Parts: sequence; structure tokens; C-alpha cells
Amino acid sequence: MAKAEMKAAYGSPAGSEPLTAALRELHAVPRSFRTVRGAMLWYAAQRARRQGRAINLEAVGAPRSQASLDEAEATYAKLCACLTVHDAADLDPDFGLYPLRLAHLLVWYRAERSQQHLADEMGLTLRELSKYCAFTESVLRRRMRERGLIDG
Repeated sequence: MAKAEMKAAYGSPAGSEPLTAALRELHAVPRSFRTVRGAMLWYAAQRARRQGRAINLEAVGAPRSQASLDEAEATYAKLCACLTVHDAADLDPDFGLYPLRLAHLLVWYRAERSQQHLADEMGLTLRELSKYCAFTESVLRRRMRERGLIDG
């Protein structure tokens, strides 16, 4: 359905910027990533920026094109869809991708603390932690591939 047809069908009251933004996002092509790690680190940076915990001083005053903003919004929306607890792409319907599991994966990627420290905190060996994170990554890779966020 074209944009004009959408406006005609649903109406376009004065000041309906959310409708226009939603239409742009539907037509935007999301960014694709080479790795789950790259996607998750991009997501974490976007989430921090959106929650006001990070201020990119280099980007202040540097305008971005509407296409770039739309691409970021579409990418963020698709990544959020991948990070739900349960997903149709999951092979095991009982598996749940809970926020704590995602947080562990991000700590593992960032290596803010040593992996040994994270393993000790979780009561795992380094090998068990690696298997735990690799499994989480494989679940995310399957979900992201299904949505076109991972190349290949």
C-alpha cells in the first residue's frame, strides 16, 4: 500500500507525525551486520543513547539524513523483535532468552571485566561460560538471520 493510500485509508489529522514516522520506518531498509557481536554492541549503544545514559559529543550539531535515521529506527525495531523471551525461530519452545542472559552475553563481548570474573560470578568454569554464551549467540544468530539482520 502506497503512502498516499495509507493516509487516505487511515486519515492524516493535523500534527500526525507518529503516523508519518511509522510509515517511514515500514519502508526503511534495516542495516545488516556481519556478526551477532556487532549487532548486539550496536544495540547496546543505541539503547544507552535512547535512555540518555550516553551522550555522543562528537555527534552534537552534526545532522543526519532522514534516510539514516529511518534505517537506525528500522534496525533497532528488528533487533528488539529478536530479543524477546520466546520466538518462532527457536528450535526449543521451552527455551527463554531472558534479559539476564543477554546481559551476560554483552559482558562476555565487552570484556569490561575479565571473563574469569564473570564465570566465577555465575559459578561456571571458563569452558562452561563459553558454551553458555555460544549457545545464546546461536539462538540470536538464527533469529537475526530470519529477520535479515545478519549477512550470509
